[in-house]
Amino acid sequence: MSQSIFSLLISKKIPSYQIFEDEHTYAFLAKDAINLGHTLIVPKVEIDYFIDVPEPYYSAVFKNAKIISELN
Repeated sequence: MSQSIFSLLISKKIPSYQIFEDEHTYAFLAKDAINLGHTLIVPKVEIDYFIDVPEPYYSAVFKNAKIISELN
């Protein structure tokens, strides 16, 4: 299986404007954002479907979304 664009961002093989990173998630600014500060938060696990995100990655995405949203 080839690496997704998200895996390439996480591994720093392609550049991104990183906002937050921990053991389970990586957050960065959207390249073509319509709204200022549009941030994407992705789990650090290679999966095909969102419903397949395992714990603790699943919970970490939402926990960190709350933390990042309170920074504004």
